[in-house]
Amino acid sequence: MKPEHDGYIASHRYLTAVTHSDLALPEYLLFYLLAEEGLTAVNEASPGTADRNRTTKQSALAAIRVPVPTIAIQRQFVNLKSTLGKSAAIRDGQKVLMEALLPALCHQTLSHSQ
Repeated sequence: MKPEHDGYIASHRYLTAVTHSDLALPEYLLFYLLAEEGLTAVNEASPGTADRNRTTKQSALAAIRVPVPTIAIQRQFVNLKSTLGKSAAIRDGQKVLMEALLPALCHQTLSHSQ
């Protein structure tokens, strides 16, 4: 094993693929394949009844039809999705802060009202 692979997990049960960089961005394909429509296509291409026994052949994965806009539109989508993810993380952080501050604020307010 090469040092740069330290910490990675490999399995013959999971397919790996490389995108054609002039056709599709990996982040766009990941989003599509994890969305409801994409997951349905992956499940249909994966025979078996139990998740642990479901395997997908490379040819079945390659046969999944993915709507592919231009690279420019994919890039815009990926950037927008990233921005939304950052906004959600900030919002979640603010929620944690508010939940931590609210009891202290209530205590301070109530103790001054007496």
